[in-house]
Amino acid sequence: MIAGFAIAGLAWIAVFLLTIGLACNAVWRAVMPPPGTPRQAGCGSCGYELTTLTHGRCSECGADLLKAGVSTRRNTVRIAGSLPAGIMGWTILAAAIGSVAVYIVALVSMFSNAGAGLPVGGGTGYDSNYSFGLAETYDTQSGEFTREFDFDLTIEIDVLGNWPGPAMSGSIVAVFEHEERRVEVEFADASVSDWIMRNDRDEQIGSGAGFALADALAALSEIGMDTADHPNADTPIPTIAKEAELLIDTALNEPFAYETTYLGLAGASPVLEQNGGSAFNNITTPFATQSAWDWIVPLALAGFTFLIWVVGLIWMIRRRARLIEGPRDPGQTGVRAPA
Repeated sequence: MIAGFAIAGLAWIAVFLLTIGLACNAVWRAVMPPPGTPRQAGCGSCGYELTTLTHGRCSECGADLLKAGVSTRRNTVRIAGSLPAGIMGWTILAAAIGSVAVYIVALVSMFSNAGAGLPVGGGTGYDSNYSFGLAETYDTQSGEFTREFDFDLTIEIDVLGNWPGPAMSGSIVAVFEHEERRVEVEFADASVSDWIMRNDRDEQIGSGAGFALADALAALSEIGMDTADHPNADTPIPTIAKEAELLIDTALNEPFAYETTYLGLAGASPVLEQNGGSAFNNITTPFATQSAWDWIVPLALAGFTFLIWVVGLIWMIRRRARLIEGPRDPGQTGVRAPA
């Protein structure tokens, strides 16, 4: 496989260089006179200029001009190369040069974004939210799907880091909700495990470092899910708290592969299942990071390349006309020698 890619790459480079070579040759032949191009009509055999022709033979070599022919500057230039071929070659050269310039600028921009161009905290940005809750069961009497507790745990992630791995900066917020009551556990700096817990009145009700089972139980109790209130529940409150602890720890340690990592740790049948939010919806790698300059510079290069192409095109047409007309007569200003 690797050998195939290497051979294909070398073949592409060879075709590219061959195309550039042919384009250069076409441009050169269109605008440069071939060696021996006569200033005036000359003998088709020896090239001697027939300025004083008085009969049908060359006065230099004696060749019969009906057989040898007469060589003119116009015909010599046209046989050597054509203007359409030269224009096509110049178009290929301009496109190739412009493309290489844009490619180099794009590479510089990508590596710049991958390094100092991005904020401190790593090369990959990620923001998303996941909502988890107890699985629904079908109630045959009501004919509807119901849940044992109207409980949701939403994990909001907005971080920067090296994917995969823990976050190096950003924030992670865990929101516990039950019967219109709400508690937020905020990790303001996702690179550390320090957190602050607030209730729905925005009052700080706790803080700590490292989220443990006891902290999850405290959050559940604050929203009205105390174990004393649900002694006979099919899903015990401590079980929910244990899984909430696992969800939050996973968000801290593997935010970029959050959902799949959580399911792998929780097993095939997690207590809390995803019931909302989005997965992998806003991953921004260094090479996808864009700024205004990432668009302005390539567009400016493309415009500059087009301008150079137009100037070169005009020059080629004028040069071709002068080439066919021949050099100026040194004895007359502004008058060209006859073809």
